Amino acid sequence: MDPFRLWFGKFAGKTVAQLMFTRGGYGYLKDFVLAKMKDVPSLKTRIRSVMASADHLPITAKCDQCDKLATHAIVQGSRSHGYTFLPQARCSDHLDVWLGAQVFPIKFSSLDRFSSRGDQWRFTQHIRRLCGLEGRRMSEKNYLDFFFPPETAPSNPDKPVSKKEEPPVNKNGQFELL
Repeated sequence: MDPFRLWFGKFAGKTVAQLMFTRGGYGYLKDFVLAKMKDVPSLKTRIRSVMASADHLPITAKCDQCDKLATHAIVQGSRSHGYTFLPQARCSDHLDVWLGAQVFPIKFSSLDRFSSRGDQWRFTQHIRRLCGLEGRRMSEKNYLDFFFPPETAPSNPDKPVSKKEEPPVNKNGQFELL
């Protein structure tokens, strides 16, 4: 299965799945590609597919109150002062935390709660830890298998974009945006 690669921009050559764990990648996919690019439906479909899968992660961390798999990360801080991502995690039965702490679901869509790109990146790294990926080098196949495990993968999720679906380029060689 060939990974779906971006052929443009600052992340050219990276796969959509890789960008989910790349600094600034999630924001780039969401804020630039999905929101501003036009005429590339298969790319947008692929990005939405990976983002939907990213909300059902294979979490390995256990709740610090019981032995169930964790569903929420514990975070302290605020938008104005930044966040600290605590090593503890909680299941849905134990969402009560101490004063000043918050719980966020362990999923990539939680990144939208952080206004700072730095906090988004630190939460992405925290997701890696909670999914047992910390310190592990990831190949393109590992990224693809992480989001689409072989037993649940669609038959052809990485169908390449045809040339006619490439976004229009203006006379300066720049892609046209909405």
